[in-house]
Amino acid sequence: MWERLKHLLLVLLPGLSTVPVLGASGDPMKLLEEVRPRVRAGLEKTPPYRCTKTVVRNLFTRADSRLSRRACFDDADQKMQLSRTDRLKLEVIVSDGSERHQWPDSHELEPADVRDLVFPPLSGGTYGKVVASILRDRPEELASAGRAIYNNRDVWAYRYKVAKEKSAYLLKASSFEGNLGYSGRFLVDPESFELLRLEVEPEAPPAESGVCAVRSTVDYQPLPAEGETLLVPREVKVHAVLANGMETELTNTYSSCRLDLAEPQTADAGHSSDPVPAWLELDLQLLTEIDSERAAGGDIVRAMLVKPVKWKGSTLPKGSIAEGRLVHVEKRFRPVESVIIYLIFQSLATDGTRRPLRLQPRIADPKLGPFAWQSGISIFFKEAARLVLPQGSITKWITLPVDWQDAGTER
Repeated sequence: MWERLKHLLLVLLPGLSTVPVLGASGDPMKLLEEVRPRVRAGLEKTPPYRCTKTVVRNLFTRADSRLSRRACFDDADQKMQLSRTDRLKLEVIVSDGSERHQWPDSHELEPADVRDLVFPPLSGGTYGKVVASILRDRPEELASAGRAIYNNRDVWAYRYKVAKEKSAYLLKASSFEGNLGYSGRFLVDPESFELLRLEVEPEAPPAESGVCAVRSTVDYQPLPAEGETLLVPREVKVHAVLANGMETELTNTYSSCRLDLAEPQTADAGHSSDPVPAWLELDLQLLTEIDSERAAGGDIVRAMLVKPVKWKGSTLPKGSIAEGRLVHVEKRFRPVESVIIYLIFQSLATDGTRRPLRLQPRIADPKLGPFAWQSGISIFFKEAARLVLPQGSITKWITLPVDWQDAGTER
């Protein structure tokens, strides 16, 4: 059985081309001792890659809100129910064990609106470093855990434990930030020798973190790369029990993964330096339907100017295309079922040139919106299970200075 662990390491760690044969003693730890230098070199050679990352976040609260939690798990039997959920779609670039994000079809790397949404108050660090701590470094425990079932397949299971002193698990929660020891298991396909799943459970977080417990599961997929095979996440789930009585569940799904060898750009290309002037009244017709059942933060939104706008001898012609994106799509289940869609327009394409644009609603449907929110972002809100903005919908806006400050600024 341990002979096959050799093949696992070949698949799991790129750059590892030769592995010594397991000795007669059959001790797998001797094998790990001999391959660690090669493992370290293999990890350092991992090239950057990018994926489409879909994020679904769920927040659960207690069914009986009158009950208060006095300590972690003192109401472990209390029924939880889904309170709200939201979705994001992003491009993620993974390099040197860290993730950088940008909106889909954007050249701007980690703009502020993405950064604030992607990095929640609770984070468990980078799982690539967690894998390295288990298979490259010296974990406190690494042993076979027998057979297991994964997606109706018979697989191998291994258990491990990593001490806090050697931990790569960094918990960020509220005002707390620190490394925690962790343990769990990983699953291996006995036919392909691929790592299928990593399960991580850190030790009890300190009280000041406001977190009672965290459990993470990472399912992997292979990515061919220059004659080798990288192992990249397919789905990451993080479930956290909070001291305030709430629970959160984060699911990241990675798709369309490919090598990323291009130099990242730091700003959107194709913009004119001349923004659309402020205080112009624009009527925009939505070119594509926005349906809360399918939409996600990051989706591009386009709308057409339905009539020309003139100012100081210049004209924005009819048919100019305003482009923006959904920043956030959220569904709430308590206290009443409702949907909120956050939208921002960022440019206006006219005569082949995209000009920076900032808008604020001029007239709104009192039961739907759009309503001004902040930083050029507007919201549509409806007390219903679903919100649909049909193709052809017309909304009325006024342009603002692109550097407009929401508070303390007068026209």
